[in-house]
Amino acid sequence: MVDSRVLSQRKFGYMSPAAFQAAQVAAKRKGKEELEARPAKRQRIKRYRAKDFQTPFATPREVEEWFAEYPALSQRNFYIVQNHWATRDHYDLRVQLDGRTTSWAIPATLADPTKQLRRQAIETNPHPMSYSLFEGRDPKGPNITGVWDIGTYKVYKSMRAERQDEKTRSEGIDDAETTDEDATPVEEDDFQEHLFRDAWHRCVGLETPAVGRWPRQPAPRDDGKRHGFVLELNGERYQGLRLSFVHGSDEVKHNVSKYTGQLEAHRIWLLTLHAAKSKSLASTENLDIPRDRSLLTRRTMEEIGRDSTAWYKACIEADEQDTDDEGSETTGDGTQRKGRRQREMEGDFRRG
Repeated sequence: MVDSRVLSQRKFGYMSPAAFQAAQVAAKRKGKEELEARPAKRQRIKRYRAKDFQTPFATPREVEEWFAEYPALSQRNFYIVQNHWATRDHYDLRVQLDGRTTSWAIPATLADPTKQLRRQAIETNPHPMSYSLFEGRDPKGPNITGVWDIGTYKVYKSMRAERQDEKTRSEGIDDAETTDEDATPVEEDDFQEHLFRDAWHRCVGLETPAVGRWPRQPAPRDDGKRHGFVLELNGERYQGLRLSFVHGSDEVKHNVSKYTGQLEAHRIWLLTLHAAKSKSLASTENLDIPRDRSLLTRRTMEEIGRDSTAWYKACIEADEQDTDDEGSETTGDGTQRKGRRQREMEGDFRRG
């Protein structure tokens, strides 16, 4: 934890680099002492349960079976990869952070990587937990979504950050004193979520909020440079696949939301795919899982679309039958009011 006054003095040149580094170490030590003095009840970690993933698009029993089959879903550092047929075929990476999933739309493919690949990933709005296990068709459009991978992530520093650490060590400051890893014992999933929270907020130039045992971190000053971090995915389909994210403060894309009609800004990230431990990218994929089939239901995207369309029509027919039994429901302009099931599905999709 770096004191805001230290950052202010550094920004306006009141401290030498050596004095600034020493002040950083002192501030972090003070933060660790405050952390250890916190009551134990504030350090309890929430574990996810099957009910956190309940959605109108699956039965409670189905969700419970998936939750039991993929224990990574209970961890704080889980991720989901969804194949999404929309305007273009792409993949959505959803990374759990504080009860929601920070999400990126990745064009082309994550499957069958044969060499180092680079992609332009668009950060989308955070998604609710209930959308994590969604498979089906958009009730108001042709989009089809299937779950392609489930697992846990690990966070690593970018090459630029590693070079900065090397420079810090060369100036005589022990790198171990400038990290939080030696504070108090923590569960691995909570620690990885903390690393992701800190890395993401720093890259987008925001203050890192205090969560549980982890103290607040002030927003970094805008130095005009690009910043990044690395995620390693270890799941059912991808194992040891590393994604290097890099973002600059001015790299933003604007578009109109198809759900709200409002202009939205989305961050653009440069994404590089490579393998951990000097492996080839092709070795990161588990070929026992067919490339054209969902991880959850082993259906193809075409089958998911057909099943979802049939199910959605059945729900509308059931709503119409309910309306006939209870009497016709119309709105003020004389149009038919949507049924409860249809409202639930479309409402859940808009929240996603």
